[in-house]
Amino acid sequence: MRNGECAKHFFLKTLDISDRMIRTVKSKRDTEGFVQKDLRGKHYRHIKVDANIQDMRDHINSIPRIESHYLRAQTTRKYIDGSRTITEIYRDYVDNQKQNDKTYGKFNKFYEIFTTEFNISFFKPKKDQCDLCNQYLLCPEANRLNIQAVMQCPTGDISAFYYKSRLNSFNFTILELDKPKEVKSDSKYCCYKSVNCYFWNETQSKRGSNELGSCLFNYLQSIDARSGGKKVDVILYSDNCGGQNKNKFIASFFSFAVVYFENIHSIIHKFLIQGHAENEGDSVHILIEKEVKKSLKSGPIYIPQQYVTLMRSAKKNGSPILVHGLDFHYFFDLKDLQVQWGYNFSGNEERETCNWNNIKLLKFTKEDPFLIYYKTSYKDDFKILNDTRTIGT
Repeated sequence: MRNGECAKHFFLKTLDISDRMIRTVKSKRDTEGFVQKDLRGKHYRHIKVDANIQDMRDHINSIPRIESHYLRAQTTRKYIDGSRTITEIYRDYVDNQKQNDKTYGKFNKFYEIFTTEFNISFFKPKKDQCDLCNQYLLCPEANRLNIQAVMQCPTGDISAFYYKSRLNSFNFTILELDKPKEVKSDSKYCCYKSVNCYFWNETQSKRGSNELGSCLFNYLQSIDARSGGKKVDVILYSDNCGGQNKNKFIASFFSFAVVYFENIHSIIHKFLIQGHAENEGDSVHILIEKEVKKSLKSGPIYIPQQYVTLMRSAKKNGSPILVHGLDFHYFFDLKDLQVQWGYNFSGNEERETCNWNNIKLLKFTKEDPFLIYYKTSYKDDFKILNDTRTIGT
């Protein structure tokens, strides 16, 4: 073996490399004898991760949010329309990136950002009922109060609608379960299981105690008008939403109502067990939702007035739903009424603190219009909230 070959063999064995590596190094030398830089990964098709992550966030942020009906005061969680899954939302993101000639990230990263960086959930309305609920729903003469989930427009089977800021409309439903015996069967005001829907949109007003109290004023006014001069005891059922149904503003309104309306003798407001507040009013909403879904098969819903038409045609048997279209002139300021009415809402006649979250029933009578009777259990006796004029005496 010649000296050159011996040196090469010694070199390879010492470094434990093959002859191929030497040939590669020789081929990569430039004219000055230096080895060229490693070109692995030096292509121009890299995914810009940081830019894609921000695009993912922007796409998720473009989805309109809906507040929780029951827990607005206790949680910051927002809800989005459940008509599309995360996978479908990701596909929309990919399509949007392609249309803008931009790269896009992978689904697993999109899913991670959606579930860890955003306090949002898909909105799933509860439809189930339980035996405990039904025990409190068997009252022979009662009216169910219920506000339907937000109705938005435009809406339809067009993915672009999903990401647009939409106009919210509200439907407050009063379902009358039993016809008073003194009212004639041919009365235009009352029929068995009559349904009143009060409909407005967010450009006219919000959906708080002022709005619901104003709707109740109209309904009680109709009861007073069709009573035939006889005294009427009104029983109302609703859920426990503090911002809408269970608050001092509605309580002040009921105290005012038994004084204002000549033929309304008493008002009892019962609150269904929290978490089990489904009632017959939901069945009306289901009818409306079915009518809306049927309409969407033939085209989108662009304006609130289309909902009014669908609501009026949703009930196929018996009397149709009576839909009241409202504007901002319709609503009263119940908060101002509460201040003028001047009740103490925090303590009872026994000087005990009253926790409104625990109230199950409120009662108002014409004999004692300035007293608010309440129960924290259906089995307990009534307690009385103090009028401010009696405190300290």
